[in-house]
Amino acid sequence: MEYSLTNPQNSIWLTEKFYSGTSINNISGYNYIDEPVNFNILSKAINEVVKLNDAMRIKVKEENNSCIQYISEYVPFTIETIELTKEEEIRSTALQLAKIPFNIENNLLFKFTFFKLPNKNGGFFLSAHHIIGDSWSLGLVVKQIMLCYSDIKNNTYTAKEYPSYTHYIKDEKDYLESDKFKKDKEFWNDIFKTVPEVATIPSFQKQNNASCNGDRLDFSIDSKLVEDINNFCKDKKVSLYNFFMSLYSLYLGRVSGLDDFVIGTPVLNRTNFEQKNTMGIFISTAPLRIELNHSLSFTDFVKDVSARTISLFRHQKYPYQYILEDLRTKDSSIPNLYNVVLSYQITKTFDEESKIKYTAEWLSNGCCADDLQIHLLDLNDDGKIHILYDYKTDKYSKQDIADLHSRILTMLNQVMSKNDVCLKDIEIVTPEEKHKILYDFNNTKVDYPKDKTIVDLFEEQVKKTPDNIAVVFEDQKLTYKELNEKANQLAHYMHLQNIQHGDIVGIYLNKSLEVIVSMFAILKLGASFLPLDLDYPKERLNYILGNSEPKLILSSRNINKKINCKAIYVD
Repeated sequence: MEYSLTNPQNSIWLTEKFYSGTSINNISGYNYIDEPVNFNILSKAINEVVKLNDAMRIKVKEENNSCIQYISEYVPFTIETIELTKEEEIRSTALQLAKIPFNIENNLLFKFTFFKLPNKNGGFFLSAHHIIGDSWSLGLVVKQIMLCYSDIKNNTYTAKEYPSYTHYIKDEKDYLESDKFKKDKEFWNDIFKTVPEVATIPSFQKQNNASCNGDRLDFSIDSKLVEDINNFCKDKKVSLYNFFMSLYSLYLGRVSGLDDFVIGTPVLNRTNFEQKNTMGIFISTAPLRIELNHSLSFTDFVKDVSARTISLFRHQKYPYQYILEDLRTKDSSIPNLYNVVLSYQITKTFDEESKIKYTAEWLSNGCCADDLQIHLLDLNDDGKIHILYDYKTDKYSKQDIADLHSRILTMLNQVMSKNDVCLKDIEIVTPEEKHKILYDFNNTKVDYPKDKTIVDLFEEQVKKTPDNIAVVFEDQKLTYKELNEKANQLAHYMHLQNIQHGDIVGIYLNKSLEVIVSMFAILKLGASFLPLDLDYPKERLNYILGNSEPKLILSSRNINKKINCKAIYVD
């Protein structure tokens, strides 16, 4: 039987078409078993789990410019084994496998690979296409495999039944025809009666917007600090998710200069017990609108974010793509509402019923659809919060992301030391950055040759780096060579106007590149320049000039002269 794609699947399909031939939709990782592995039993366990979860056997095909899906019959399959020499090779091998794209049409969209170590320990690598599952699903699969492996190994296995993904396909169809769908539509239309500017974290790298090349940096917050954060959340009656959402929102608002913006946040979209135990993709991304009031305390801000999140979760089933389509009926130029995504993944891969000791890790697929995706998770119940930053390498460098994380920790420590700290008082620069700004950048004492003038030093620099940028004003810039040529041209013209060594030349110009050109031209003649404010009244100008009236004024044609003096117009 054939089915239309669900809305979460359709979103993945559109991404697949846009970034065709990449691994952008791979969900990948590995599961390490910390004891000698019976791979025959492990193979039986994996086959059994694939047999019992129909979403694992979903295949898709394109017909008439649309995609449809069907569930293929279970066919037993063998699993390739890779021999590794040491434990350190597990992660690097998994990263390589994670970047292999799926041939999506009419093929199984998962791949298991065993790995074996010399001490007989081992496990499996797993890659799955996002159209058949989300991170919650893969957590379910790993737990099911390990429980099945343990039961078969101990001769206690009995066949189980797992819910079918087709139930969700029907549930979604019913939802789209329901009153709840209409109410959700009204909610989102009201939230976005106005559309805020898209917030992003600034970058100084040359960007390729069509690229999805990505990388991941991961950090962890130790258990002691996690305990303090949990105590804060318990005391203020807020969730860990809303705590971190508030922290990152404040940072994003500050660096983008916006007080009203959107952050994307993945929502589980599993609204009942059956769905929480169903393999398949349910997850979607919802736009959380943030409004910063810098006079609020951090505690009050977290509560505000929490209230907004609760409202969002009540209407999470309404697809994000529908929100965009609704907005674009009014303004077709509206882009994506966000460039930054923050997710809190509560997926657990370890099951206490299992008698096997194992650990799992999800890995980057080498791609990123958004500028930046921030994932907070605790897969293995180790008491730490792991923060993963997936970022576009064409926009950010590793150092950019490391600096971002350091600033978040700086903000976090301020909040922990004073819970009622006001948003406007939270500093986003690290102590090291603050020291550099206050002292290193302001340390202007520089040794220079005492026998050379500024013009001598400038012309030496022109010879050394003629094509380097010398001066920038708004969207205009001049290289050292261009600046020198323009200054020479103006100096020659002023020389024809009888400007000599020791004369005074007034500069009567708006802020512009021409001001810098004029300064160097005057200095090249051995004259002195006198900056004049365009807003000065005539009486004030006469007072300032006194007996030092300039011999010449460098002015602009659109400026009315206020003093009687010969002018050269610099356009």
